[in-house]
Amino acid sequence: MLQFNKRQACSTPRVLTDRSLFTIYHSIFQKINWKKYDESTGVPSLSKSTINSVIISFPSYEEQKQIGTFFQQLDKTIALHQRKLTKLKELKQGYLQKMFPKNGSKFPQLRFAGFADAWEQRKLIEVADYRNGKAHEKDISENGDYIVVNSKFVSTNGAVKKFSDELIAPLKKGELAFVLSDVPNGRAIARTFLIDEDNKYSLNQRIAGITPHSDTNSYFLHSLMNRHHYFLRFDDGAGQTNLSKKEVENWTELYPSIEEQDKIGSFFKQLDDTITLHQRKLEKLQELKKGYLQKMFC
Repeated sequence: MLQFNKRQACSTPRVLTDRSLFTIYHSIFQKINWKKYDESTGVPSLSKSTINSVIISFPSYEEQKQIGTFFQQLDKTIALHQRKLTKLKELKQGYLQKMFPKNGSKFPQLRFAGFADAWEQRKLIEVADYRNGKAHEKDISENGDYIVVNSKFVSTNGAVKKFSDELIAPLKKGELAFVLSDVPNGRAIARTFLIDEDNKYSLNQRIAGITPHSDTNSYFLHSLMNRHHYFLRFDDGAGQTNLSKKEVENWTELYPSIEEQDKIGSFFKQLDDTITLHQRKLEKLQELKKGYLQKMFC
């Protein structure tokens, strides 16, 4: 069990040179207010003599070893979870390549048992309805009841949020939010976000609302449409990309039967849920390390 003693100051005895203890030294140096030692009037700078004159405190030799071992184990656990997450994301990309037809074929390389028919070509307008979002600038509120679905929200998969007092352009469960505008080489353009609840999200301007028809599986369309190469080709790398309603509605792709869509959609939902779970575990571990770094050093 770790015990934190706020009364006892760190002393300055022997210092370990093991590379695994870099975390200790880095954390101690991070806590130094280097700005107060700034010797310049322009670009901040520190001389060697000034740096050498700064007095820092270290724990005892034995305590250094214990702290180093603790953080070394924590770093190994974080690295393990990071590798698991990376492998899951790579696995998803592999399935996306194999479970959707490629190179002019109407048959995917990998499919569920019981399905053998060729996929049929359809425009988006044939499988879903399109509508534009509305401006929310005047209704943004930190304590609002509704999440404003804008490009930042979609591109961060819901991590960065703004709120509104009014449900100006309501989105329904099963609909998709689709980013229409982005800077050159942006990471938000053509990203999709699948709505998981009614009366919670409001569609912002320059975001399209996509409502799948009854014979189109929402999660299948979400997996197929997200960052599709058709939309990315409109980004010329020079000016802002602005997808039009016509360009989106005319997007053409291959679709299987609704029964096969349901299978594929369910498969990718389960895989995405697993990825999200591992992502949250990793983030909790990283926050845990950050908390220990704040509490275990003077």
